[in-house]
Amino acid sequence: MTTLVRLKVKCPQCNETFRCIVTSSFGFRGIDRQGCREYWGMNPMQYQLVECPFCEHIDWYYGYEKLEGEPEDSLVENTPSCDSYMKFAENLIKSGAESSIIAFTFQQGGCCKRMNGEDPKTEFQRALEYFRKAKEEGVKPFDKLSIDN
Repeated sequence: MTTLVRLKVKCPQCNETFRCIVTSSFGFRGIDRQGCREYWGMNPMQYQLVECPFCEHIDWYYGYEKLEGEPEDSLVENTPSCDSYMKFAENLIKSGAESSIIAFTFQQGGCCKRMNGEDPKTEFQRALEYFRKAKEEGVKPFDKLSIDN
């Protein structure tokens, strides 16, 4: 079962305050041949990355400052989307991140899209491209990276 919560957060880039919906819990039965979790219930992946509705900054939800109190209805709410993984991966490329984390992000975007019934071909192709680069570079371990966040 997937549980979602609304948070009031502040963007670290533009300092605007908005509401976001994030995954607080979920369950899965295993991992398929493409490394995608097989979740029970709804797709929680589109709620794991948060895109600021003001400046389009993208990060995991814990990259935003969580503000106290209930999120007011008057606050702008972000729109969760599997496309956030593609945008986040492109930002990682621009920032010179390790190929392995870029590959992981593209792969997770493909899993998210497939679970939503969308075509994940582009994401999986880009993931393969960066997994190959990571192998050539000598795969480096992720620093405190969990598939859950």
